[in-house]
Amino acid sequence: MARLPKPDWDSGGVFFSPLQPGDPPEWRTLRHNLGSTNLLVDVKFGGENRQGKVEWFVPAQTLFRFPDADTVMVRWAMEQDEFERFGLAARPRVRVRLWLW
Repeated sequence: MARLPKPDWDSGGVFFSPLQPGDPPEWRTLRHNLGSTNLLVDVKFGGENRQGKVEWFVPAQTLFRFPDADTVMVRWAMEQDEFERFGLAARPRVRVRLWLW
């Protein structure tokens, strides 16, 4: 199976306060300084489980915006079952990886 090369930019695990189900989604802004909006984007959300290991998943609704060539904005909404699994995790985080296309 072919794998993607190392990303051109990786946010690492950016911590945030989770939204409750039904809360309006909020845009999170990250600066990548790649000078392009022609990007392949991978976003995962995670948090520490009871064993202290980070579990990652992708919510059903995830949106991206590129307001300029050095910024990506991410917005998501969680369903109740996703929130029950993810919203109760310790130290929730998002990880964005970008490849120049």
